[in-house]
Amino acid sequence: MASISGMFSKKRFRRDTLVILGFLLLQFILGMTLNLFVSFPNIPVGSSDQTYFNAIFTTPFLLVHFIVGVGLLLGSIWLLIGAIKTKVGDISLVAVLGFISTLASYVSGFEFLLSGFQNNLFSFTMSIGFIVALLSYFRLYQLSSDLN
Repeated sequence: MASISGMFSKKRFRRDTLVILGFLLLQFILGMTLNLFVSFPNIPVGSSDQTYFNAIFTTPFLLVHFIVGVGLLLGSIWLLIGAIKTKVGDISLVAVLGFISTLASYVSGFEFLLSGFQNNLFSFTMSIGFIVALLSYFRLYQLSSDLN
């Protein structure tokens, strides 16, 4: 059907999609570990930026969760660029959905941190974004089998 030029070969695009799926599963495990077994630092709402970053860097699971989240956001941008280069509408549409849901999860996680880990709506939104991203990238992997 369509071919991907340059750095975005079919094989690489499919592999990168699998990598994103693997990191999403890791992110889920880290998130559930944080939710069930880790005590969040007590941060008053409106604290200094330094206080928030200290919370990230002094809680190992939170730090890894944050780093994986940044990686997922960057990876979703990478796959979006690759999907657009395919010039296949379905693939591009699914990649946009994956990027938007990943971005929503990232922003929600940051807002959860800024709420002093108190506003569970942000935690819920993060989890919904995760589910949509997981389904999107699974579908993207399926669709990528039609590329030449």
